[in-house]
Amino acid sequence: MSLLDRLTIIGNKLDWERWSMTVVGVEERRMTRMLVRKE
Repeated sequence: MSLLDRLTIIGNKLDWERWSMTVVGVEERRMTRMLVRKE
């Protein structure tokens, strides 16, 4: 999620080309789970 240029927080969303990525799990400052969908 370095493309967001901010801290990883549950619910952060990134749309890139035809993909949608949402953070769904975080431990300390590290992302542990991400939901990826093709739109």
